[in-house]
Order: sequence, then C-alpha cells, then structure tokens
Amino acid sequence: MTRGFWLVDAALTGLAIKQDIEVGESTAQAVSSNVGGTLAGIGAATLTGAAIGSAIPIPGVGTAAGAIVGAGVGIITSGAIDHMFNEGVENIGDVGEALWEGTKGLGNTLADAGNAIGDGISNAWDAIF
Repeated sequence: MTRGFWLVDAALTGLAIKQDIEVGESTAQAVSSNVGGTLAGIGAATLTGAAIGSAIPIPGVGTAAGAIVGAGVGIITSGAIDHMFNEGVENIGDVGEALWEGTKGLGNTLADAGNAIGDGISNAWDAIF
C-alpha cells in the first residue's frame, strides 16, 4: 500500500475512535476495536490483493478485490472486538458468537450503504425530473 492509503486509514481510524468514545465506549474499547479492525483489514487487503493480482494480471483487479475483502474483514473484526468487550469471553464459543455479531455488523453496514445509494439516486432523479 502506498503512504497515502496509510494516512487515510490512520485518519479514519482516529475519527472512528473519537466517535466511539463520544457515544460512550471506553477509550480502551474504542482503540482496540478500531485499531484491531483497521489492522485486520489492511492484512486481508494486502493478502487478497497480492493473491488476486498474481492470478489475474489485469491492473487494478487485485487492488479492488483487496479493498473489498479488507473492508469486510475490518468491519467484522471491529464488531467482534466490541462484542467481546461488551459481553466478555469465557470460552471459545464466546469468540464464535463475537465473530457472528461482527458478521451481522457487516450486513448492517452493507444495508446502510445500499440505502444511502438508493436515497442518493432517488434524490438525483427527483432533482432532474
């Protein structure tokens, strides 16, 4: 990844930490979930991008795949860490439950993004017609 992406990741992670603290998360939880999610996302993006980019030698394909997978892994990881902070971890089943909660968080994020895109298209349509 280029330095520009690292700077964007750092800035967005800092903003997410600030927002989580503002809505009542402890500093430890906000930092852990956001930094953990960012690092997991960067790792997944790098590995996926390298693998896909090597298998499909078309410029940008590996980068796009890495970005999509990395974002998903980051969202799931952040949600799982938040769940473990909130509910605690007593056994391996609790970790599985946390991962499931993180996965549901990814679904919610995708639904919110879809709704935002739909609203934007609808607003553009209304503005034109």
